[in-house]
Amino acid sequence: MSDSVHFGIIPEIDGTRDYSQFDSFEEVCRLHRCIEIGNEYANKWVNQSGHISTFACTLERPFCGIDYCGVTLIPPDSLPELLGIIRLDAKREAAVFNLMILIEKAIENGNFLIVYGV
Repeated sequence: MSDSVHFGIIPEIDGTRDYSQFDSFEEVCRLHRCIEIGNEYANKWVNQSGHISTFACTLERPFCGIDYCGVTLIPPDSLPELLGIIRLDAKREAAVFNLMILIEKAIENGNFLIVYGV
């Protein structure tokens, strides 16, 4: 992983899978169509998302917010709140705007969002 955070879509969630276990980070980023976001935004969003219902690594581990150093699964019903937080920074950088589009697609299709921390 890197000094940035990667956001992607999980096409079909597997309720028994531990999403922190993978062979190639590059491969999972391609699979989930990840968008890389710099720390200047990610740090802020981690702090602002602490009330959002999420999961850590697997659906068997309920969590709140984004795990900056781990893998976070964000269910479709929590995405509108996250989108509201991110929308405040949308005009500042193309990657943030692209992330908003990705989240809107996930909401539209009922998909989970996956976040790979640093």
